[in-house]
This record gives sequence, C-alpha cells and structure tokens, in this order.
Amino acid sequence: MTELLHQPGFFGTAATFAADATLTVMLIVGLLLTIGAGLAHLHRYTAHLLVQTTAASLNVILVIWMMILPYRDFVLPGIPDRVGERFYAVTTLHAVIGAIALPFGMFVVLRGNELVLGV
Repeated sequence: MTELLHQPGFFGTAATFAADATLTVMLIVGLLLTIGAGLAHLHRYTAHLLVQTTAASLNVILVIWMMILPYRDFVLPGIPDRVGERFYAVTTLHAVIGAIALPFGMFVVLRGNELVLGV
C-alpha cells in the first residue's frame, strides 16, 4: 500500500497518488458540507445530520492519515531545535490551530446528533 501512495498522482502534476487522493476526498468533504448546509436551509434536519456527520468523519480520518502521522514522523523530531525555521514554525502553527479546530468541529457534530436524534 505504501508503494501505491508514493506513485505519481492521477491529476498529471508532480504530486503523489496520496496527495491527489487527499485532495479528492477533501473536495468531496467540502461538497458534502455545502450540501448539508443546503439541507439545513430546507429544514431537512435528519438528512443534514447524516451528510454533515459523514463529512466530519471523513475529515477526521484524513486529519489522522495525512496530518497527524506525517507531523509526528517529519516535524516533531525537529521540535524545539528547529522551530525557528519557517517550515517547522508554519507547520507547528497549523497543527496548533488544527488541534483546537478538530475537537471543536467534532463537538458540534456530536451535539447536533444529540439535538436532532435525541440520543
């Protein structure tokens, strides 16, 4: 599987298969979030809940696969010695913001499930 992920991507750019797959899934997540917002506007709350929960779950999987694991493997070993370098500083700032945003987003999804389904 690792060999497949490092093969050339399917968009014809210099990106790897993993990068192209990630972009594709993130575009799907964005589309699902947009559809979910439209469903809420139409007062179709159960469908909204299912679509938004699916999008948020896909996002969590991608964050673990393409953000947390690479951060652990490639950035964290250089912290704190190299945090002054732009790559390490920007990546660490992104990780801190994401570490705040991801749990908040999942809280919103879980809270929405409780309100709509009464679980």
